[in-house]
Amino acid sequence: MTPTFEFDRSGALRPKYRYLPDDLRAALAYGVLLLRDTERPFGKDLKQCRLPRCGRFFLASDQVTDPSLPGRRRHRYCSPEHMAAGQNTSAERTRRWRTRHK
Repeated sequence: MTPTFEFDRSGALRPKYRYLPDDLRAALAYGVLLLRDTERPFGKDLKQCRLPRCGRFFLASDQVTDPSLPGRRRHRYCSPEHMAAGQNTSAERTRRWRTRHK
């Protein structure tokens, strides 16, 4: 932790601390701690692509959404291509279920 000092609005001197990791392992450990911190939004923002062949992790807030498109924000798939593929597989799964239960 490296301290820096700033004056707040009232003119009081306040210390701030900046974390500078020594190596990649320390940086990754800090990232995991940020994800687990319940006071920060990162853990709720971390999603895993639900397409079975992908499983990639992504931050839902990084998704570029077109405001002109209807519906809610897409947060189940890492890309529009995987979302389309995932919707196709669920339609196929439903079709198989209906065939079995006739």
